[in-house]
Amino acid sequence: MSADHLSMLREMLKALDSQWEFVKGRDSHIEAFETGRRYWQDYYESLQMSDRILEVAQASLPLHATVAVATNGKNELLKLGDRRAWHFPQTGADERGRLFRQGPKGSADVPWIQAGMRYEFRLFGGPEYVKQLAAISVTGVPDATPRATVGPVALDQACLIAVPNPVPVPNRFGRTTITWNTGDGSEGRIYLSEGGNYDGRRPNDSAEAINRLEAIRARGAQYLLLPATAFWWLDHYQKFREHLDAHYRVIVRDENTCIIFDLRQTKANGDDSPNETKAEIKIDQARRDPLFI
Repeated sequence: MSADHLSMLREMLKALDSQWEFVKGRDSHIEAFETGRRYWQDYYESLQMSDRILEVAQASLPLHATVAVATNGKNELLKLGDRRAWHFPQTGADERGRLFRQGPKGSADVPWIQAGMRYEFRLFGGPEYVKQLAAISVTGVPDATPRATVGPVALDQACLIAVPNPVPVPNRFGRTTITWNTGDGSEGRIYLSEGGNYDGRRPNDSAEAINRLEAIRARGAQYLLLPATAFWWLDHYQKFREHLDAHYRVIVRDENTCIIFDLRQTKANGDDSPNETKAEIKIDQARRDPLFI
């Protein structure tokens, strides 16, 4: 699949529009037609936005940083390469993620790895599966050459490996194999997290928004990334915006892409650096332009 999301959108809408002769004059069909058109436009706009955000993240954020992203539930906005991206806000559900596989040992094919995404696999064992035995982060990279191999693993030790990792994604999806062993023959469970569980319920007010922010920061989020599609948070939750301005430094402010706040240290803890630093990010201007029909 081509990475030119604008061209893909145009082709999709062209295909939809070719069906108009069969749709017009039927109210229920027109409604479905318009819903489908809006869906695909929103989908490809999100893909284009995620590409721009990935470029900004690669230029501005350290590798392996943990970033809370106001995604509005869109997983494509979690594509930050080797950085751990979390949905913001999140539910209070089990932070392990969803159950991926179960058993004392085994292998599983994973054919759905996407470029720019990071997947957290964790192996648990022991009574009620409360002990974490092993963990691995799997990332997708947009090339066609596997770059990593795994050495020999002792059979009596717990292990969780992915081959290849990083996963080459020359087209839409890449493929890897997850192999695990609890090491002692006991039952194990592997959980998969792709940014946590997004909470689609908006905060009732600024106080709740601030509490959500500080909760995810306490869990380990080092940065808050607001995509351009989430700038409304700063207008709707005035006290939330004031809290951010008063406590955290802005390291990126790109009005076409995103704003990134550094959550690692509050200003009250001795960070006297300016509130805003405009990062020198070189992005092809043509890719900044919004999609148009």
